[in-house]
Amino acid sequence: MTNWDDKDEVFDLLVTHYNSAIQSYMKVMEYEGYAYTEYLAGDALAAIYNILWCINYLRMGLYDLIATDSNPSDNSVILYYINTFAGVSWQSIVQAWVANDFEARFWTIGVIDRMRQILWDEPFDLTWAARPEDKPVV
Repeated sequence: MTNWDDKDEVFDLLVTHYNSAIQSYMKVMEYEGYAYTEYLAGDALAAIYNILWCINYLRMGLYDLIATDSNPSDNSVILYYINTFAGVSWQSIVQAWVANDFEARFWTIGVIDRMRQILWDEPFDLTWAARPEDKPVV
Protein backbone atom coordinates (compact mmCIF):
# COMPACT_ATOMS: atom_id res chain seq x y z
CA MET A 1 0.00 0.00 0.00
CA THR A 2 1.37 3.37 -0.99
CA ASN A 3 1.93 6.07 1.61
CA TRP A 4 0.48 9.04 -0.31
CA ASP A 5 2.33 11.53 1.91
CA ASP A 6 5.74 10.09 1.03
CA LYS A 7 7.17 11.81 -2.04
CA ASP A 8 9.62 8.99 -2.81
CA GLU A 9 6.98 6.25 -2.56
CA VAL A 10 4.60 8.10 -4.85
CA PHE A 11 7.43 8.78 -7.31
CA ASP A 12 8.40 5.08 -7.29
CA LEU A 13 4.77 4.19 -8.05
CA LEU A 14 4.76 6.76 -10.83
CA VAL A 15 7.91 5.22 -12.33
CA THR A 16 6.37 1.75 -12.07
CA HIS A 17 3.29 2.89 -13.99
CA TYR A 18 5.42 4.66 -16.58
CA ASN A 19 7.62 1.59 -17.11
CA SER A 20 4.54 -0.57 -17.48
CA ALA A 21 3.18 1.85 -20.08
CA ILE A 22 6.50 1.60 -21.97
CA GLN A 23 6.24 -2.19 -21.96
CA SER A 24 2.71 -1.94 -23.33
CA TYR A 25 3.96 0.41 -26.04
CA MET A 26 6.65 -2.12 -27.00
CA LYS A 27 3.95 -4.80 -27.28
CA VAL A 28 1.88 -2.49 -29.51
CA MET A 29 4.88 -2.10 -31.81
CA GLU A 30 5.42 -5.88 -31.83
CA TYR A 31 1.82 -6.75 -32.68
CA GLU A 32 1.60 -3.95 -35.22
CA GLY A 33 4.52 -5.60 -37.02
CA TYR A 34 2.76 -8.97 -36.86
CA ALA A 35 -0.43 -7.42 -38.24
CA TYR A 36 1.42 -5.75 -41.08
CA THR A 37 3.25 -8.99 -41.94
CA GLU A 38 0.01 -11.00 -41.91
CA TYR A 39 -1.75 -8.37 -44.01
CA LEU A 40 1.02 -8.44 -46.64
CA ALA A 41 0.83 -12.24 -46.64
CA GLY A 42 -2.88 -11.99 -47.46
CA ASP A 43 -4.14 -13.29 -44.12
CA ALA A 44 -6.64 -10.59 -43.14
CA LEU A 45 -8.05 -12.57 -40.20
CA ALA A 46 -4.63 -12.95 -38.58
CA ALA A 47 -3.95 -9.26 -39.24
CA ILE A 48 -7.20 -8.29 -37.51
CA TYR A 49 -6.34 -10.58 -34.59
CA ASN A 50 -3.00 -8.80 -34.15
CA ILE A 51 -4.64 -5.37 -34.48
CA LEU A 52 -6.96 -6.37 -31.64
CA TRP A 53 -3.88 -7.18 -29.54
CA CYS A 54 -2.52 -3.73 -30.43
CA ILE A 55 -5.72 -2.15 -29.18
CA ASN A 56 -5.53 -4.22 -25.99
CA TYR A 57 -1.97 -3.10 -25.25
CA LEU A 58 -2.83 0.51 -26.07
CA ARG A 59 -5.66 0.30 -23.54
CA MET A 60 -3.36 -1.22 -20.91
CA GLY A 61 -0.67 1.42 -21.49
CA LEU A 62 -3.18 4.24 -21.29
CA TYR A 63 -4.57 2.81 -18.07
CA ASP A 64 -1.08 2.78 -16.57
CA LEU A 65 -0.76 6.49 -17.32
CA ILE A 66 -4.18 7.47 -15.94
CA ALA A 67 -4.51 4.99 -13.06
CA THR A 68 -5.38 6.50 -9.69
CA ASP A 69 -4.36 3.61 -7.41
CA SER A 70 -6.92 5.00 -4.93
CA ASN A 71 -4.92 8.13 -4.13
CA PRO A 72 -6.65 10.78 -2.02
CA SER A 73 -7.42 13.09 -4.96
CA ASP A 74 -8.70 10.43 -7.40
CA ASN A 75 -6.45 11.99 -10.05
CA SER A 76 -3.97 9.88 -11.96
CA VAL A 77 -0.77 9.11 -10.08
CA ILE A 78 1.05 11.52 -12.42
CA LEU A 79 -1.31 14.41 -11.63
CA TYR A 80 -1.33 13.58 -7.92
CA TYR A 81 2.48 13.72 -7.83
CA ILE A 82 2.64 17.01 -9.74
CA ASN A 83 -0.10 18.65 -7.66
CA THR A 84 1.25 17.40 -4.33
CA PHE A 85 5.02 17.36 -4.67
CA ALA A 86 6.23 19.11 -7.80
CA GLY A 87 4.88 22.59 -7.18
CA VAL A 88 7.11 25.55 -6.53
CA SER A 89 6.35 27.54 -3.40
CA TRP A 90 8.16 30.23 -1.51
CA GLN A 91 9.05 27.58 1.08
CA SER A 92 10.67 25.31 -1.53
CA ILE A 93 12.63 28.25 -2.95
CA VAL A 94 13.89 29.29 0.50
CA GLN A 95 14.76 25.68 1.37
CA ALA A 96 16.76 25.39 -1.87
CA TRP A 97 18.67 28.60 -1.03
CA VAL A 98 19.52 27.39 2.45
CA ALA A 99 20.44 23.87 1.29
CA ASN A 100 22.87 25.30 -1.28
CA ASP A 101 24.43 27.86 1.07
CA PHE A 102 22.69 30.69 -0.81
CA GLU A 103 24.59 29.77 -3.97
CA ALA A 104 22.17 31.57 -6.31
CA ARG A 105 21.80 34.71 -4.20
CA PHE A 106 23.28 37.02 -6.85
CA TRP A 107 20.81 35.82 -9.49
CA THR A 108 17.91 35.99 -7.05
CA ILE A 109 18.64 39.50 -5.81
CA GLY A 110 19.40 40.65 -9.37
CA VAL A 111 16.02 39.42 -10.62
CA ILE A 112 14.17 40.95 -7.67
CA ASP A 113 15.95 44.30 -8.16
CA ARG A 114 15.11 44.24 -11.88
CA MET A 115 11.44 43.60 -11.04
CA ARG A 116 11.56 46.60 -8.68
CA GLN A 117 12.95 48.76 -11.50
CA ILE A 118 10.20 47.65 -13.87
CA LEU A 119 7.49 48.35 -11.27
CA TRP A 120 8.93 51.71 -10.14
CA ASP A 121 6.85 53.90 -12.47
CA GLU A 122 3.69 51.77 -12.43
CA PRO A 123 0.67 52.56 -10.25
CA PHE A 124 0.98 51.11 -6.79
CA ASP A 125 -2.38 49.79 -5.69
CA LEU A 126 -1.60 47.08 -3.16
CA THR A 127 -3.22 48.48 -0.05
CA TRP A 128 -1.64 45.98 2.33
CA ALA A 129 1.85 46.87 1.09
CA ALA A 130 1.38 50.62 0.67
CA ARG A 131 3.28 53.17 2.74
CA PRO A 132 1.29 54.16 5.82
CA GLU A 133 -0.45 57.49 5.71
CA ASP A 134 1.13 60.35 7.61
CA LYS A 135 -1.01 60.86 10.69
CA PRO A 136 -0.12 62.74 13.79
CA VAL A 137 0.66 60.52 16.72
CA VAL A 138 -1.74 61.26 19.52
